[in-house]
Formats: sequence, C-alpha cells, structure tokens
Amino acid sequence: MSLRDLAYFALSVSDNAAADALLRRVGLDTVRLLAAELGLDRTRIVGGPRELLESMFEDAGATDEAEFAAVYPTLAFQRLRRFRVLDPRHTTSSTPATSPPCCA
Repeated sequence: MSLRDLAYFALSVSDNAAADALLRRVGLDTVRLLAAELGLDRTRIVGGPRELLESMFEDAGATDEAEFAAVYPTLAFQRLRRFRVLDPRHTTSSTPATSPPCCA
C-alpha cells in the first residue's frame, strides 16, 4: 500500500491500522520534526493509535486486548481518570492555537 493510500485511509475513515502503518513507515521522529518545522510547538506526539492503546493496557494492569476487555469494566472511575491517554501532558495532543495563521 502506498503512503498516499495509508494517509487517505488514516484521515478519511480514521483507520487506526493505516495510521500505525504510516507512522512506522515515516517514523515518529520525522513526524515530530515536521510538527516543529510547522511551528506547532504545543503539539506532542507520543506515538500512534497502537502505542496509545498499549498505554491503556498498562494503566489498566492488562497484558493484552482480552485481559483489558475483562478488566476495564471493573475499574473505578477515579482510576480511569488517571489513564495517560486522558492527560494532554502524557498523550498525543495539540491545540488549534498552535497552527500558523492561514493568511499571514
């Protein structure tokens, strides 16, 4: 599959597998460098969808999808609130305020 196809699927239908494949092909450092070159200094990229899901497994104390599916419904709300994927300081995050002006 071409990089163009992966980007199309990742963006048009929010295809997480395509986003992960694209990130593996391009590289996390390249994506971070591009964000910096675009002046997106308040954008943090910690990984693709798979890395974010794996952080949820860790935060839930699960080792795989099946264990996560079993454990997640039993977790207290206070524990769920501490998942890294919900904290912009510890997950991929950004803000539209970091975007360069369109008509400068």
